[in-house]
Amino acid sequence: MFHYASIFVTFTVCGLCGVLGSTTCPPVPTHNPLHQKGEVCLVELAPVLEHIAKNNKNPLWNSGDETKLNETRKQLVRIEGVEVETKDKVKAIQKKMETEFKDLEKKIPKNEVCYECLEKQVEEAKKALYLSMEGKKVIRRNEIPPIFKKIGYSHLYIEKKETADWFTATSKCHKLGGHLATIQNEVELNAIHNEVNIRERIWLGITDLAKFGDWVSLSTGTTPTFLKWAKHSPEAETNQRCLFLEGEMKDGSCSQKYIYICEY
Repeated sequence: MFHYASIFVTFTVCGLCGVLGSTTCPPVPTHNPLHQKGEVCLVELAPVLEHIAKNNKNPLWNSGDETKLNETRKQLVRIEGVEVETKDKVKAIQKKMETEFKDLEKKIPKNEVCYECLEKQVEEAKKALYLSMEGKKVIRRNEIPPIFKKIGYSHLYIEKKETADWFTATSKCHKLGGHLATIQNEVELNAIHNEVNIRERIWLGITDLAKFGDWVSLSTGTTPTFLKWAKHSPEAETNQRCLFLEGEMKDGSCSQKYIYICEY
């Protein structure tokens, strides 16, 4: 067995000698009596040991440097761990700030101006002014048109089939020789309820398009003598400027289409 080991070491040394170019490889013995006695020839191992000793000066072979290298690796691992932990903390803080910002945004009153809403209000006010001028040109006849019926203290025409927005309803009443109705009192309100379903939505000739919150009769330009608001009305919304009847009086969007009552 030692004979084969000797041959292996010798070939290894030959390879190293070829690289170093400083030692001549000894010839491979064909027979070594020491091998028969179970001994190793240290002369044959000398070049190998010498090569290991020389390379031991290299940092890669130095155990002290290897220890430092291992320590550096450990520090890098710790730095990577801290970096990951820091990123997680930053994400958590960012998420918390976003949540707090959204909560704060909800508490801050919105002062944004809806320019489209303002333009719509101006247009509706202009329409109401035009209709007011149109109403003044309506000529009352000596004889009340048969289409109007005495209901309560007034002569009224209730359009029960055709619906229209507030502006169209006002204009249609003018064409009939009258105005969109303004209810005078509780008796007249009850009389109207006898003619139509109490839950029917019916336009009346009252609006605050001229001045927000100031409800006036379009036909007279004055505050009505009788206003019976439903619960939670008027809602005082900027897009609800015309009055309709639904059992009691409510404010709604002038563009909605309801039936209407004309007054002669």
